[in-house]
Amino acid sequence: MTLRPLHGHRPIGVRRKTIVAIGLAQNIVIWHVGFFRILAQHPFMLAPLMIQLEVLEESVSWPFTIPPGRSNHDGVPSNVTKLSVNAKPWHLIGWKDSSSNSIGIARNHQAISINTENLDGLSICFMRKAKGAGFVSFEATILGNRNKVVFFEVDHFNEDALLWLQSKANKLETLFGVQIAVNDYGFDY
Repeated sequence: MTLRPLHGHRPIGVRRKTIVAIGLAQNIVIWHVGFFRILAQHPFMLAPLMIQLEVLEESVSWPFTIPPGRSNHDGVPSNVTKLSVNAKPWHLIGWKDSSSNSIGIARNHQAISINTENLDGLSICFMRKAKGAGFVSFEATILGNRNKVVFFEVDHFNEDALLWLQSKANKLETLFGVQIAVNDYGFDY
């Protein structure tokens, strides 16, 4: 994909459904990539910030939910909000923002953002049905905190959900820059 930015500025890089942009509040250049409007700073500014956004899922019937009461864990960076303004509400958006040291996901006006300075790891977790319902989730472990932050989950074991999550593991690792562990907790007795 070739971008033609305004005023002759060059983008740093764009892949299909992946957006990488430089941006700050002054000398803004606008690029259009798919349904996103990209704001980017003039290349001669000294302290550029780096944001990478990716559409992880476009389906309305995505099987996971963002747990209620957990949205806006650390607050979504304003730069991410500006870049994702044209996303459809049902799209699952993932981001990594170097300026705010945060990673996160957003869907249906809910978002979870985590400061990467406190991030210990990411994991795909699941427990298969037995007497109990089981579950499938994508979680973050925070340094100095026993509780995990659940990005999204299915509150009962769902093979399709697990396969979807496993198929996106490499994309999530690349986007967030963190290796993802797989935690199989066996059967839910």
